[in-house]
Amino acid sequence: MKAIVASEKDTAGKNIFNQLTEQGFQPTDKKWQGKTTYKRKNWILVKTESDIVHADEVNELDADEIIFISRHSSQKGTPTLTTHYPGNFGPNDHGGAHGELCYAPAERMKNIYLEIINPPFQHDVSLEVTHHGPSISKPCLFVELGSTEEQWKNQEAADYLATSLIRGIDKETPKRETAIGIGGNHYAPKFSELEQKEEVAMGHIIPKYAQSYLNKKMVEQMIEKTIPKPSKAIIDKKGTKKQSKVTRMLEKTGLEVMHI
Repeated sequence: MKAIVASEKDTAGKNIFNQLTEQGFQPTDKKWQGKTTYKRKNWILVKTESDIVHADEVNELDADEIIFISRHSSQKGTPTLTTHYPGNFGPNDHGGAHGELCYAPAERMKNIYLEIINPPFQHDVSLEVTHHGPSISKPCLFVELGSTEEQWKNQEAADYLATSLIRGIDKETPKRETAIGIGGNHYAPKFSELEQKEEVAMGHIIPKYAQSYLNKKMVEQMIEKTIPKPSKAIIDKKGTKKQSKVTRMLEKTGLEVMHI
């Protein structure tokens, strides 16, 4: 069984949740945290009382993969649809564990991303780099609607994300190469473009602003926790400091190193 999870404290997550119940997720006689669970094929749909970035109790679900549906926030307030993996390269200021990444189901995220990239309304669409909690021991990812209360409540956008999510999880997953990404900004424009156009699925991405945490141990964790195991390490050459040093470190992993 696999699970889609929203938070009772999250307007966007509840909005997407409600749209999913209109698109084939049916109520069951089972409850989780005292609330009705819904099911469609081999996916269950549940809510948690916790803030989504602190919902470590989701580990207790009888599920081997988790998708979190939630709000996305930004200071600019740009209407945005995003997807990313949870985890922290450094401090756990927003949930999760210090210096710990979650398992990243790269092919699943690509399937979903390919469904959300062309919305019939004006929203930016991108990957985000790995960031925030919760701390989950199973493959997991976030699908987010942003970036302000206006968008979180938008029924059209939530309906579109629900439809795209269902198409993404129903899609047959082809065998693709997977890769870790290094460099660039939070919205990972080069890796977002690569995810859209190339037959490579992106795993964990560490941005330039977190590069001080990029060491041998962190690279090993990015590799270990990208599923399937990556064959490539891709460097954003304009968004990475000390490229020669980073390249040498990556070459020692045995991955093919590419610069874009």
